[in-house]
Amino acid sequence: EFCARNALTPRESDIVALILAGYPGNRIAERLTLSLGTVKNHRWRLCYKLDITTERELFVQFLSGLLASSVPVSAPLRTGS
Repeated sequence: EFCARNALTPRESDIVALILAGYPGNRIAERLTLSLGTVKNHRWRLCYKLDITTERELFVQFLSGLLASSVPVSAPLRTGS
């Protein structure tokens, strides 16, 4: 899975799940009973670990990994008959 593949901690995994579900920082803090500053620190660490700068890049990485793992490897194409 995405979080394990990127060596995210359980708390970072929780935050990623909530970000991908569309929660803003203040709602993530409420859901996880953390301060907004703590959530911001976790988000900064996620950006560092994943080498991203925006949530959009997080979505792209997550979807790319999901699609790559679900696309079957096909047999090589044959040329001619």
